[in-house]
This record gives sequence, structure tokens and C-alpha cells, in this order.
Amino acid sequence: MTQLPAGTNYQVDDGNCTYPQTVTDSTGTEIELSAEPESVVAVQPSDAQLVTEIGATEKLVGMPVGQYTASLNVSESVTDISMDDGASPVAEKVIDLDADVVIAANTVMSYHEGFVENLRNAGQTVYVYDAAGSLDDVRSNVQLAGMLTGECEGAAQTITSMNESLDRIDEVTAGEDQPLAYYVMGPNTDITAGAGTFQHEIMVRGGVENVAERAGNTGWAALSEEVIVAEDPEWIIYGDSYDSPPVTEAIKSTTAWEEEQFVEVDSNAMSQPGPHVITAIEQIASTVHADAYAEVTNESSTNESADEDSPDESDDDAAVIPGFGPVVALVALLSVAALAVRRQ
Repeated sequence: MTQLPAGTNYQVDDGNCTYPQTVTDSTGTEIELSAEPESVVAVQPSDAQLVTEIGATEKLVGMPVGQYTASLNVSESVTDISMDDGASPVAEKVIDLDADVVIAANTVMSYHEGFVENLRNAGQTVYVYDAAGSLDDVRSNVQLAGMLTGECEGAAQTITSMNESLDRIDEVTAGEDQPLAYYVMGPNTDITAGAGTFQHEIMVRGGVENVAERAGNTGWAALSEEVIVAEDPEWIIYGDSYDSPPVTEAIKSTTAWEEEQFVEVDSNAMSQPGPHVITAIEQIASTVHADAYAEVTNESSTNESADEDSPDESDDDAAVIPGFGPVVALVALLSVAALAVRRQ
């Protein structure tokens, strides 16, 4: 069983937003940025999430528009570069935009063969991220997005917000048992997230043990219903694009199903390696460890009220810098979008 030490957070770095600069992407290609990019295309939904969360929305000229990006606050003028499915990118649409930089999640190499090559042959500057296998990888990608879009300060603020949220969740789960849980990814697949995936870390950080890891699975791999039934998970985690957990009849014999112990998570937050992963972790922790969650959030609210009632010793004319509220506010602020299958 994975044990993640409480309080372990990615080191915030201001990044490097000085230009010109050269960076090397996951394909080994050197990307030259002669000046701060003024226009950006996000190839996959998770790329769009990165760009919008760090404050580079005004530079975003193209992205997949649909159910996988429905919660993102973007201009109506942004071009949809995807097919009708709202996820699969169309090279010609990207090339027509001729943005200063195109950023792409690593999955584009697996699911859209030749796409990146076509863009580069057309003279486009394309950066392909490494695959995200952990929360550290997600935060590293946030920092990279800041550097690639000229929004290093916004990226640092986003990482700080994520770290503060994780600290709060760690406080909730500290000392709590980690009940066994199964993450069902869809009704027509036995694939689930094992060790070495960011979704596995979402589960563990939320305070549960992943049945796929117990079974020895790594990466995204099949897990038979026989193994799941034998291990008998206490909780089932599923995306909110389904009305109920899309499990087989056999899995309905588990303790989780019989006791109706389900965690409904934001499908996009659970499936896209971006800052919104915090939402999924929060949803797991607040459901599985409801009492501890209520205690921690009540203490936080009390402390914040005390702070508000305390005399302000600072300069009345000083500018107020918006802070990041408790994690409980994060879920309320993020819109829920449907997701039928894992999309990045």
C-alpha cells in the first residue's frame, strides 16, 4: 500500500520567463522561444486547463471545445480545434491559427499518430509534455506551462494554491484508516488506474487504498472482476458523467456496492492531469473521511473568522492580494463537466 507522507509538497519555483530561451520536450525536440509568446494553442483538454488556470487565457487562441473543457472560463472567440467529439485535434485547424506556441499532452503521441509531426512540418512550434504519473508531475507541468506562455507568476500562484489545498487534505486524512477502493473508469472496460499514475495518487492522497495497486497493477491496466470481488473494496469511485457506478453484476456483490459506499468525483478533474486534480482529491477525502473533514473545515472556518475579527495592523492603503480559500471552497467554484471516457 502506498504511503504518501503528509505535507509533502512540490517546491514552488518562479520559473524562467526570460526570453529568448530553448527548452527540450518529451520527444527530445528543442523548442526555441525567441520572445514571450502572445498566442497559444492547447491541443488536449488538460492543456487548456493548464493555460486557463495559470492566467494565460487571453493568449489562448485555440483549444478543444466540448464537454471535456466545459468548466473552463474562456472567450467565445477561442477556436475549436477538435473534431465533433470535443477532444480529437485537427491538425489543419491548428496550423491555420499559426500560434506562437502549441502545447500538447503526451497522450497526443499515442492516440493521434503523426499529428505533432504534421504540425512541425508546417512550421509550428510544438511542445509535448512528459506523461504525468504523479501529482509532482502535474505541478511540474503547471510550471512548464507558465514558462511556455510567459505566465510564470501565475503558474507559481497556482502551485502554491495546490500545495495549500493538499496540506488541508493531509490534515483531514492524517491518522485515518485507508479503506480499500476501486476506481471504475467506464461501463465497457476493465481498465483502471494502478500504481505510477496520477489517478492512483489522487486516490491515495484522498485517503484510500487503491485495489489495483494491491493487485500489483501499474499504469493503466486491466483488473478482472474476479480480483476485485476477492479483494472486496469498501468504496467505489466513479466519474459524475454516470448516474451511478458503472460496474458489472459481479462487482455488485462487494461491500462497497451492498453498503452503497460510493464517491462521485468530477470526471474531468479525475481524468485530466491539471490543477483541478485537487477537486477530485477533495471529493474523495470529504466523502470517505467525512467526520475528519468536517472537523478540519470547521476549525479552519473558526480560525478565519477570528482573523477577520482581529484588528488590521497593516497599512489601510495597501493593495489587497486575493488569497486562496480553504479547499472546501474549491469544489463549489469549479463547474462539473461530463466525461464518458478518460480524456487528457
